[in-house]
Amino acid sequence: MKHVRSVSFLVFTFMPIVSIATLSSQEIPAAVIKDPPLDKQHPPGLAILTVPSHGVNLDAFFYLAAGAGPHGTVMLLHGLPGYEINADLAQSIRRTGWNVLLFH
Repeated sequence: MKHVRSVSFLVFTFMPIVSIATLSSQEIPAAVIKDPPLDKQHPPGLAILTVPSHGVNLDAFFYLAAGAGPHGTVMLLHGLPGYEINADLAQSIRRTGWNVLLFH
């Protein structure tokens, strides 16, 4: 019975890795791997902010999407997933045309 559990664990552990490895670049959204063409009139931007909240200042980055807009805004909170800042996720979201407010 122990051997069967080990095999099941290995199958379920490595299945997602195999699935990811077999994706072609055509299936990966462009915003994940490259920037869109530069809009010289409305380039993407980054601002460092301090947001007051209940007597405490929260440090944050504001990723401004390229283009004339309007753009919606996504708030990324610290720890999604786990103990990470997720600046890479913020950058990918910005590439798709959304502003991102990323708290520390």
